[in-house]
Amino acid sequence: MNRLLIITLLTLITSVTYGATYRMNIKYIGLDGKKVPTQWVASSGSKMKMDKSRYKLGRRSLRWDYASNKDQIVYTNPELITQALEEYKGGFMTWVYNSKPQNDSIKIEFLDQNKTKFHFYYHLNFKGWRACWIRFKEDMTGDKSTTKLEKMIIHAPSKNSTGTLWFDRMAFPKRRIHDRVTPDQQLPWINPTMNENHWAALYHWESTYECDIKVDGELSERQKNELTEIYQRTLKYSKGSKPSAKQLENALDKMDLWGIKRSKDSYIGTPFVSFDESSPEEIIIQDAGKILNTFANDYYHNKNLASAQNFELLLSYLIDQGLAFGSGIGTNHHYGYQFTLYPRAIFLMTNYLTRKGKIDQIGKMLCYWTGLQEMRTIPEIGSLQGVVDSWHTTVLPRIIAAGTIKNAKERYIAYKMIERWMDQSLCIVPGTMGGIKEDGTMFHHGANYPAYSVGGLFGIGEYVHMMHNTEFQLNKNSRINVARCLENLFHSTNKTYWGLGIAGRHPLGGRLNKGTIKLYGQIAMLGNPYNPEEKIWKEIASMYLDVEPNDTPVKKKMVKDGIKPYEYKGGNFYTYNYNCLATVDHKNWLATIKGYNQDVWCSEIYVKDNRFGRYQSYGTVQILSNGLKGSGFEEKGWDWNRAPGATSIHLPLEELESFRKGVLMQRSNETFAGSANLNHQIGVFGTILQENNMPRFTPSFRAMKSVFYFDNMLVCLGNNIQNDNKKYPTETTIFQVKGKEKIKTKSNIALQNGALSGVKWVKDPFNNGYIFPNNTNLLFENKEQTSMHNKSMKTTKGRFSSLVINHGKAPKGASYQYVIVPQTNDNKLKSISSQFANNRAPYTVLRNDSTVSAIKTAKHEAYMYAFYHAATLKQGPVLSSSDESLVIFKANNEHATLVVTDPSIHLPNRKMIHDTESEKQTVTVIIDGKWKLSGKKSEAVKQITNDDNKTSFEVICWKGRNNTIKLHKF
Repeated sequence: MNRLLIITLLTLITSVTYGATYRMNIKYIGLDGKKVPTQWVASSGSKMKMDKSRYKLGRRSLRWDYASNKDQIVYTNPELITQALEEYKGGFMTWVYNSKPQNDSIKIEFLDQNKTKFHFYYHLNFKGWRACWIRFKEDMTGDKSTTKLEKMIIHAPSKNSTGTLWFDRMAFPKRRIHDRVTPDQQLPWINPTMNENHWAALYHWESTYECDIKVDGELSERQKNELTEIYQRTLKYSKGSKPSAKQLENALDKMDLWGIKRSKDSYIGTPFVSFDESSPEEIIIQDAGKILNTFANDYYHNKNLASAQNFELLLSYLIDQGLAFGSGIGTNHHYGYQFTLYPRAIFLMTNYLTRKGKIDQIGKMLCYWTGLQEMRTIPEIGSLQGVVDSWHTTVLPRIIAAGTIKNAKERYIAYKMIERWMDQSLCIVPGTMGGIKEDGTMFHHGANYPAYSVGGLFGIGEYVHMMHNTEFQLNKNSRINVARCLENLFHSTNKTYWGLGIAGRHPLGGRLNKGTIKLYGQIAMLGNPYNPEEKIWKEIASMYLDVEPNDTPVKKKMVKDGIKPYEYKGGNFYTYNYNCLATVDHKNWLATIKGYNQDVWCSEIYVKDNRFGRYQSYGTVQILSNGLKGSGFEEKGWDWNRAPGATSIHLPLEELESFRKGVLMQRSNETFAGSANLNHQIGVFGTILQENNMPRFTPSFRAMKSVFYFDNMLVCLGNNIQNDNKKYPTETTIFQVKGKEKIKTKSNIALQNGALSGVKWVKDPFNNGYIFPNNTNLLFENKEQTSMHNKSMKTTKGRFSSLVINHGKAPKGASYQYVIVPQTNDNKLKSISSQFANNRAPYTVLRNDSTVSAIKTAKHEAYMYAFYHAATLKQGPVLSSSDESLVIFKANNEHATLVVTDPSIHLPNRKMIHDTESEKQTVTVIIDGKWKLSGKKSEAVKQITNDDNKTSFEVICWKGRNNTIKLHKF
């Protein structure tokens, strides 16, 4: 794609390195003294002095008055400049103040033995302060052949004979310049990868994107009325509430502390810079936004003119300091989260700023910094990598910014731009690009990520609210795709909480936010896109009634119209193969089953997040019955080795902790992981567990794991569990939940710490039952555990009950079998357990080895297979599969249903984030008997061959889809 953003693991690392928990701590050249430092020399026709009228650091800056286009200033410091050159991605930083915009540039060059080795041009088409961050080898021009530099020369503009520039905050850092140094109006060519970054592409969009939407003639009355309606909605959203006396006092105290004043034709005060460059005392975007919002609300609600004047002073100061049209302030990555209050505050002050004659300048700045210009063109589907962040942080600000446009036609066009962009961004996207996948998973950071999804959905909800019942509302396709995400989340949460397997870098936490819950109602109230007669989409409305705890007007309307909360019919099995995820959603509980493979990462581990999260997707099976804490999952004292259902090597925390200082998103060399289901009533999950060859990992560690679901129970099988780690034991965790000093959990024997023998069934403290048909090396512990917090790394303590299968050290071909019966009672467990002893077991294990795991259910006579590899077998009606696959077969007299799924999405590109589409695979499955298709032809069936009372099906598998094939006997 022309505008595809490819973010590698390095980019993800730098997002942490330069994230909200780190500042650059640059040592600047001293430009705050009373005299010009001796290293600086000006040409004879020009003058330099230290000036108090403007500054960006300290209380002075270096002022240069040039009298000729041949004038120059020279800075000589070989050791310092060479030090920066030697650094990886090293370079030069400064801020420049220009008092008069001009269509010209200064040339800055760096010399070795009086020969120019590096140079660049810095445009002067601005007034105020602008950053100049640039890297030697990556961004500058020249032969770049030297390993040392002696001096820097700044040349006067070539077209103007006289003028003044100020320089401050100058440095040759002994570290690389920021990886997200931002192209802007002054340095548009630098770091071109940022032109595809949803945070740092502002000037690229502004300078290259042209809007093709035109309006002929006058707007209709309906269009004018809709603009008025959107204005009123924007006003209602923006106006907030009256600030308290304390809030106003704090805002005034901040203004006094910052010391912002007019200084002739400029301003002075505490410097405003990007967070990454700031010291704790300096002004950053977020801090100033809060103060602006307080003043704006005070003026709007109380008509306090002093607050309006303070608002005007602060905003004018920020623009003079660099928060201006065309500026990049050095780096502006992730600024969207900090900028959210600016549009609201400025919108409230629109009339005041109009009277002051400043709305054009400020509105232009606001539209620029919200990135409205990105929406001038239609994005290519799948080209918006950071779209989830964009939905969350930029869509609503762009709507508000568009509302400051005075001309009605231009405002109408801006809304049409946003509408078109939104509908395109909500299309199904390929590869691992950010956005919505066809199974309803929402990708961010190259995988399904509910912690980010809920933010994105909140932003989508705000758009729906602003634009509903206008010509700008979401189209049919967008509403369908948003509903897919909402359905996914609904079936992946319990009491609005999701489990450990899909927690990303936020373990033991994460839930639907209020905005996402509200969106269920909003999408439902837009009507059923499949049936225009259905004014309230009943399916989504029923989910809304289930998750919305408050008696909202929308809820009342739905109930009045006869809509009932979502009806659970037992437990339903759902397949989400873009995430190697299966869930079983029951009214009283949720099971989350999670793996990983070469396309789907296991967990996201950051510098200060989820440092012990390696095992989150190691075939985990977690049961939630009352949210997280209500189901026994808390962080204090949590043993990070014992994720429920995971097969893992029990390591000391210092060995389990990530070895990387940056991001670790482990993926496997194996492709097999995922699930398949038949009408959601029965399902199978399988994965091949394989660790990578990395520090603190065991590359010989492998296991085949499967889970079969039917009749509200989960059969867990494992085999070929092996590794050569002779130092630490390998375990399969059955459960780890919050414990009590005296365990009341019942079983067929008394539970006590240590190895258990002869156990047939156990119930955990939260009423989940576990049955053991075979002898198993069980280890039970109920004790206070000492652990570490995943972020702070501080010691934590808590009492937990754990039951694990102990496979020993360096196991060879170990296996296991156990059954989970969620939310049960003793009598039911006794009954099911006794069935195994009396040859009336609810299922039969047909095979469980390194090639195939398979069972047959007794009640439904359904056959479920996890083919880890191609295999031929004699157990059951399915005789073979040509490749790794999940197969379900269920016959009913002359009719049968066959499910064939290759759960891998088979992405040929191994980069973390890419737009490469899934590849199709053909899997041939042979079943006993002569069968033909029942009803219409299946698009997934490539060919059927009948031979010798056998039927061969060539099935096209794509995107991990559940291929359900209806059959009829010959």
